[in-house]
Amino acid sequence: MSTIEEQQAIHGWSNNGIALNFAEENIKHKYIALYLFFVRRSFGYCKAFTSRISTKEISKVTKLSEPTVITYIKYLVENDFIKINKSTKYIENGGSEAYSYSPCYPKGYGKIYIKEESNKENKNKKKNEVPDRSIYF
Repeated sequence: MSTIEEQQAIHGWSNNGIALNFAEENIKHKYIALYLFFVRRSFGYCKAFTSRISTKEISKVTKLSEPTVITYIKYLVENDFIKINKSTKYIENGGSEAYSYSPCYPKGYGKIYIKEESNKENKNKKKNEVPDRSIYF
């Protein structure tokens, strides 16, 4: 039987594949890379949202200029492909402009697994499992 970490890795790869299929069919080509950037950092880790990151850091990772990243994010938000989770708290090493992003759930493409849901499934399985009490001589 696989461990919880192995299951989460498998679910993360599955989530990425589902989101890729969704992106290829619904998002304009030039915006797909940024959408998948957010997906890998959320669904890829079986999380519903990314860690807080600034547009400056995004531009460094994606090799896009900061104004381009901002316009791409604006397009993705306006078309409901991602949501921006704003915070009023100051984020250390992120500044007040660091936000987390939530990719929208790609409906009709498969089940996206989130860490909390998979942990609940594992607990339910353990509760429902009946230990094998048969003894063989």
